[in-house]
Amino acid sequence: MTIAAAIIVILATLFDWFEFSENVFRNIALGLAALLLAAVIQAKAELRLQRDASNTLNAELREWRQGLRMIGAEIDPSDISRRLQATLQNSSRWAFSGGTGSWQRTNVLPMLSKITETDVAYHMQVVNILDQKLCDAYAHYRMTCNQTTGITGRSLALEILSSVLAVCWYGALTRIEPIVCFTTDYSPLRYDMSELECFITVANRSDPALAFGSNSWIFSHLEDEFTQDSKTLPRLDLSHAFSALRSRGKDPGLLRSDEVRALLDGVKVISGNSRKNLIRELQISDDEMQTIWERSGVSTG
Repeated sequence: MTIAAAIIVILATLFDWFEFSENVFRNIALGLAALLLAAVIQAKAELRLQRDASNTLNAELREWRQGLRMIGAEIDPSDISRRLQATLQNSSRWAFSGGTGSWQRTNVLPMLSKITETDVAYHMQVVNILDQKLCDAYAHYRMTCNQTTGITGRSLALEILSSVLAVCWYGALTRIEPIVCFTTDYSPLRYDMSELECFITVANRSDPALAFGSNSWIFSHLEDEFTQDSKTLPRLDLSHAFSALRSRGKDPGLLRSDEVRALLDGVKVISGNSRKNLIRELQISDDEMQTIWERSGVSTG
């Protein structure tokens, strides 16, 4: 109905069926955009309840693009990395949701760690690796998007643990103050947000991205969503890992597999009154612990 109404307004304007003043036309266009965006968000909420469908997720992505394109700027795939890097270099806080966090540990956290004059707020949301079905479903989706890492439930868990380890490292040794949460579902959309701009990307690197400035309505909505999610989603208690790393001095040096295990073993997943150990149920081998350390990409010098 909303799209049909938009078409009628456009045709009426082109063929002079009715006469609209500039203000009236602008108000109608904005009203239609708001209605469409509301419909898209409602559809997104309903679609996310159906976890098992790659087709559903792709349909969700198409719906978001149709609505968000009206209020955001589309970025060509070849320009996404440059735009993200440019925003990151001028940012003093960051929030991320989706994926495995590989770009967070190789780019975002090292860049934010250079800030020394003030504390740096950092939020990360990744899928709950203690939910095996969720990991398997998301890994399958990543595989269909031609990703090369995190394409099995096991490798996905190891990738996310590498990101958690990186957050522990930088949270303990720099001014970064991290909040890490586990999501209870997954989406094809990934969010990267600074105080200046928000980017929405997808796993398929051949697809474009969307960008929204801090003065947009969608930016304010997503910023509030990160804040509320940190209060309701399962959250990681990293305090023990921070203490263990700080006890090693300003440069903890390379960590052996057993040291990585001890570090991650101290991390707890808090949900309501429940406190679960992050890795105990996963039965991670020493070789996998070494992989987690190597993939974390932390700087030891």
